[in-house]
Amino acid sequence: MLKCSFCSDKAMKQCNSCNGRYFCIMCSRTHTEEHIKNNTPYYIGKIEIKLSQADLLKLRKSIKESISTIEKQKKDVLTETLKTISQIKNIIKLSLGELNQMINEYSQFYHKTIFGEEEILKVKKIIREKLVFEYPTISKIEAHTKNLKFIANFQRTNKQSIESEYDIILESHFDCIKSVSISNDSRILVSGSLDNTLRVWDLIEKRQVAEFKGYKQGINSVAISYNNQFVVSGSDDTKILIWNLINKLQEGVLYGHTSSVNTVSITSDNRFIISGSSDNTIRVWNLLGKKLEFIFQGHQRDVTSIAIESNNRLLISGSLDKTVRVWNLLEKRQETVFQGHNREVNSVAITNNNRFIVSGSDDCSVKLWNLPGNQLEANLQGHTSYVKCVAVTNDNRFALSGSLDNTIRMWNLYEKRQEAVFYGHTAFVCSIAVTRNNRFFVSGSFDKSLRLWNLAEKRQETFLQGHTSFVKSVALLKNNGFVVSGSDDSNVILWNLLERRIDSIFVGHERAVNNVVVTNDDRLAISGSEDKTVRIWDLTLKQQKAVLYGHTSSVSSISITSDNRCFSVSNSEVILWKLEESKLLIKTPLCGIRAISKDETICVISSTINSKELQIWNLIDKRQSLVLQGYTSLILAVAISTDNRFLVSGSSENSVIIRNTFSNQQETMFQGHSSFVNTVAITSDNCYVVSGSSDNTVRVWNLLHKKLEVLFQGHLSGVICVAISNNDKFVISGSLDNTIRVWNLYEKRIDCVLYGHNSYVKCLSITMDCQFVVSGSEDKTVKIWNIAGKREIAELQGHEKGVNSVSITSDSKFAATESEDSTVRIWDLHEKKIKAILSTTDNILFKGTFASRFENKVYLSTGFGISTYNIDKNVIDHEMLFSKTFEEIKSDDLNFQDSLLPLIAYSE
Repeated sequence: MLKCSFCSDKAMKQCNSCNGRYFCIMCSRTHTEEHIKNNTPYYIGKIEIKLSQADLLKLRKSIKESISTIEKQKKDVLTETLKTISQIKNIIKLSLGELNQMINEYSQFYHKTIFGEEEILKVKKIIREKLVFEYPTISKIEAHTKNLKFIANFQRTNKQSIESEYDIILESHFDCIKSVSISNDSRILVSGSLDNTLRVWDLIEKRQVAEFKGYKQGINSVAISYNNQFVVSGSDDTKILIWNLINKLQEGVLYGHTSSVNTVSITSDNRFIISGSSDNTIRVWNLLGKKLEFIFQGHQRDVTSIAIESNNRLLISGSLDKTVRVWNLLEKRQETVFQGHNREVNSVAITNNNRFIVSGSDDCSVKLWNLPGNQLEANLQGHTSYVKCVAVTNDNRFALSGSLDNTIRMWNLYEKRQEAVFYGHTAFVCSIAVTRNNRFFVSGSFDKSLRLWNLAEKRQETFLQGHTSFVKSVALLKNNGFVVSGSDDSNVILWNLLERRIDSIFVGHERAVNNVVVTNDDRLAISGSEDKTVRIWDLTLKQQKAVLYGHTSSVSSISITSDNRCFSVSNSEVILWKLEESKLLIKTPLCGIRAISKDETICVISSTINSKELQIWNLIDKRQSLVLQGYTSLILAVAISTDNRFLVSGSSENSVIIRNTFSNQQETMFQGHSSFVNTVAITSDNCYVVSGSSDNTVRVWNLLHKKLEVLFQGHLSGVICVAISNNDKFVISGSLDNTIRVWNLYEKRIDCVLYGHNSYVKCLSITMDCQFVVSGSEDKTVKIWNIAGKREIAELQGHEKGVNSVSITSDSKFAATESEDSTVRIWDLHEKKIKAILSTTDNILFKGTFASRFENKVYLSTGFGISTYNIDKNVIDHEMLFSKTFEEIKSDDLNFQDSLLPLIAYSE
């Protein structure tokens, strides 16, 4: 970039009367006035640069070579095109032949009314699953019918896909914005936050354009190089990172500070980085060489802020030792110490003419220091709390200060008085940066917001916004011009995708927004929140239309029916709403599977609202057969005896209760645990009950003699899960102490301890041959252990949240794991890989997953009923629903099945 001969701004004009000197717009006017004043001839016009004869020859030679290369490429394109045309003809012939064959197969089914046994499987597949092809990309040169996949009849739009496809960033800073820096051309803003990220903003378009990640701790300071090529950042993790602002990549890391890096700056010649740290030192680094040049020592406490003189001769620093110090960069020595603040100095700045230093302190004052005179020039009072940041305009006229009193104050440095107060931030102001043209300044605050202010008009111009916490749900409008997002920050935002900016922010929810959807006509957005409400937003009028109450717990899922009614699902119940009237139509509780008998004839379920009552359902007749009432505390675990005679439960009253399912009477109660009983299991001979408790123990109870048989101690924290081997020899327990312990039930001793999980173990299952244990943990992993070898043999990764349950098929080939990430994953234990993923369209949590003991089948529930997934046939059947209401809704609206019941999200 050509620079003005008088200032460093971009040159726009040229004076051909003065040897072709370059000027910016402002300086060209001043220069013209000088010519007029001196009555000298002048010609100021567009910049024109004449190349030397040598450069012209080089240019023309390069152009000839380039044209020759282009002509060769044209010939190569024609040659390869002829080859490709031949290949495409073959592809078309093969692909259309296969597609026509498929049409014939579907047509045969279309005209049939009676089907054979094998054909019924195909019929169910056609009804439940949508036929989808990958788009035929001819560059792959292959028959695209081979890319055919059957996928569940839904497409989940997520934050990543929206951001990638539309080049937009939905999330902003999640925590306090500690530092801001503006590029020399006043176009780019970089912000650093305690959320460990840097974000890059376009101040002209007022949108976020990039996010830099690389720190594990908060970012305290950012600085942009004068050539707008690099960003430097300092963090609590003691590292200084160098980022390339052009290609948006990390360029380097500087190590050396032994404590938090609180402040960074770059010299105007782009040669050096200066950093100040809580290790009391100031370090000078070579930017291009990425190495340490020099260390300044002298401050007695943390260095909080630095500023560099415009000619790069002097360095100014502020510290918690209450001093402002001046250092000579050329001679590498301390020059002056300014004392006068009564408390810690948080920020310093220097005027462009290098005459004055401005400092802000915890003593609530802003002080103006005369640098040549080495004395205090003025004490500016007005803030009512600590001053955290200061900045100076480039024309040397004004200083700006941000404070713990949530205000920004503007000070007239000529008249040494307060000029204006800017209100708007709802928490203390941490950082300020001024544009080079002095028209605007940007502030960052503990309220997580970035605000752009008009300096001349003394008013707020705009927010630089995005969600201030994780985006949990997005919904794309049908015209693809807008998207609605819901976030943990409790806001719903409507984004203009074409202009890549926020259109409207809907405020009303009091807690995280878990889900957003848009009605079929794009008129309304519906959101469900942890505040237990469903809210309707009018996307045309840009306002809240209604608040729907009725849920007793966090609303996790929203689904729209074909006629614009709405299902909302919480952890406790599902509600059907009539949106136009904001009316509750149906409300019914959700239930979860607690246990399935070994012969798979009965199952135990309980309401997610009332877990003091159990229901027994007959899986053959698909009906409720018994209700078990009378429990006085929460039922935390359930197991069924092999003969289906006894139901064992663990309670929040520290007891193990044995219930006779034939007589519906309590048989006995085992007491002895001193805390919650989290898990229970029964031996295959029905002689012993095993219980695990938050009191860190595993207890074995004699069911026949109704007494404690053995007490296993060793876990260092609560026991969450237990499992018994098929031969009744081993008890396996998983704990909050992250370990799995194997206990020998015959010899009543510990056999081994298995280490490997990085968080607590939530579930266990043992293969039928008693050789392997499969465990699931809060660390999101599934591990396979060899019992005899007492070692881990494999780790299965894929779940995005903790694993709640695991069960293994009878042939020990497959494991089904249920997770808080709203998926059930089927793993091939032999191949150690994923076989299938089951989910819902709207991330509804599964509430019970059990593998069959007789075939490769999995029982599972999303709270509405019981479905089965046949692993070999890759088919889901919805066996029964827990409520007549659900049956009515399902028959009335097919969207119920598509939205709320399990579907195959992926299969091998």
